[in-house]
Amino acid sequence: MRQEKRNEMYMYLFILPGILGFLFFWLIPIVYTFVLSTFKTNGMNNIFVGIENYIKLFGDKEYRKAIFNTVYMVILGVPINMLAALILAMLLNAKIKALGLFRTIFYIPTILPGVATAVSMFFIFNTRYGLLNRVLSLVGIEGIDWLGEPGMAKLTFIIIGAWGVGQTMIIFLMGLQGISETYFEAAYVDGANSFQRFWSVTLPMLTPTILYNFILQCIAQMQIFTPAYVITNGGPDQATYFYVYKLYRDAFQFGKFGYASAQSVVLFIVTLILTFLVMKSSNSWVHYEGGE
Repeated sequence: MRQEKRNEMYMYLFILPGILGFLFFWLIPIVYTFVLSTFKTNGMNNIFVGIENYIKLFGDKEYRKAIFNTVYMVILGVPINMLAALILAMLLNAKIKALGLFRTIFYIPTILPGVATAVSMFFIFNTRYGLLNRVLSLVGIEGIDWLGEPGMAKLTFIIIGAWGVGQTMIIFLMGLQGISETYFEAAYVDGANSFQRFWSVTLPMLTPTILYNFILQCIAQMQIFTPAYVITNGGPDQATYFYVYKLYRDAFQFGKFGYASAQSVVLFIVTLILTFLVMKSSNSWVHYEGGE
């Protein structure tokens, strides 16, 4: 009994840092944000206003613009990033030379600081002296305004997002390597070609991984901030004025901490609802090995 109690004490001791981290860096800030959203405050003077901050959101044109831009990135950015990551994972799952080197190269953008990546992308996509336009000019394509035209700026941000899909790629790669070769051998014996094996074997067995990556990608696109802050400052014509960028400006540039907290609460609730709906829908399209 003493040994069991000692082991139990060690168990609680080892999980204590994680519990304290969750408590002080997650739970308490979340609760405080909910409370702060009911106040009109600049950090010094606090005036209780109830749900006034939430009502104010409906009449905020910049808020609606930020929602539109963010939804646009979710609808277009998530499928493109998922597809790019899956294609890379399938290529890196093949038996080729220097496979470890290629995996490292494609994963490196994920571990780079967001600001460093954004600055690098600015020098690549800059209209006047960007590297991409210089390369395109060699084949007769000149003057593409990647960051100065609203529609093109959104497309550029989607491309930037697809450049950093290394983490999603690695997760897909692990999912691919977890599929037993027995299924492919059986499909091959039945006469299935490469596309049929992918459609009937790879894709269904990969659906749990697709579900996980889809949720992570949706959350990432809903919280896009660094490129908008570093590269375009929300422009041009508010084309890259995203939700978290709007939240940041209200909180740290205009000192509207209560109003920004209300926006954070809305984003938190929307994220929870979206995750719940995706998980609920998974019963109809996600296949688990050995499940019905």
